[in-house]
Amino acid sequence: MIELSKGTTRLTMVRPDVNEPYYRGTRFDRSGIILSLEHGGRSYISQWFHEYDPFKHDAVSGPAEEFSPIGYDEAVPGGGFLKLGVGLLEKDENEYDRFHLYKTLDEGEWLLESGADHADFTHRLSTGGFAYCYHKKVSIPEEGLLTLEHCIENKGKKVMDLYVYNHNFFILDGATTGKDSVIMLPFRPEGHWREDYDCVHLTSNGIRFDRDLKLDERVFMGDLKGPQPQEHYTFKLANLANGMTVDVRSDATMEYAVFWSNHEVACLEPYTRLLIGPGHKVKWKIEYRFGTL
Repeated sequence: MIELSKGTTRLTMVRPDVNEPYYRGTRFDRSGIILSLEHGGRSYISQWFHEYDPFKHDAVSGPAEEFSPIGYDEAVPGGGFLKLGVGLLEKDENEYDRFHLYKTLDEGEWLLESGADHADFTHRLSTGGFAYCYHKKVSIPEEGLLTLEHCIENKGKKVMDLYVYNHNFFILDGATTGKDSVIMLPFRPEGHWREDYDCVHLTSNGIRFDRDLKLDERVFMGDLKGPQPQEHYTFKLANLANGMTVDVRSDATMEYAVFWSNHEVACLEPYTRLLIGPGHKVKWKIEYRFGTL
């Protein structure tokens, strides 16, 4: 385990560089997986799922990130494709399925350096015409602030064209999803719900719930967006009953977002496209400020 702290802000993360890491699924980036985070004596990140299985695709908490696959369409069944922060995986006979557990052909090389208030993860992998060095720094630069700093360097011969998003699994002091849960946006959102839900709706500046969600209930919108892509995107998560908030700010561009929620969490997932030519690199940062209304 890795423990970081500054003042009353403290978190616990898991290591990806061990023989049997906490998360062994093939969906999410294995660096920077936060099990718990507290600030001011209150909990902002905790386990949202009921049964832990290290191979389950979503056995992660907090600001979990996923990269879209690289080279899947070009690979033949039995050949390899890349998932940043995971490794070289074996393609099967079907279309790519993020919920599927793929066989790992090469986990790449992990390096880790940590201090009292930061942890630096580096993942390197090379295969065929693709090669990369992925760096992610998780830090608490000041009390009440969590930052994720990323850098991907394309060291191969092919262009890397992919998307990244953050699932943002936050639980505000154990509060469940319902009429006190609010997502606040700096624009009027538009999008299409997967079903005709009676529990949630878009507002002029975000998302509100009309009632508390049931234990087995889920809602989904896959195309939430504003009038144009949101450069340097921002949004806020809040609970009106306990007054807790998470202010999210990034220097990346949100082309669109997915919204997914169940009884435990309400997750806004901003999607950013990354286009990285050979010999080039991209950088971006996400900040989470923990506070109250």
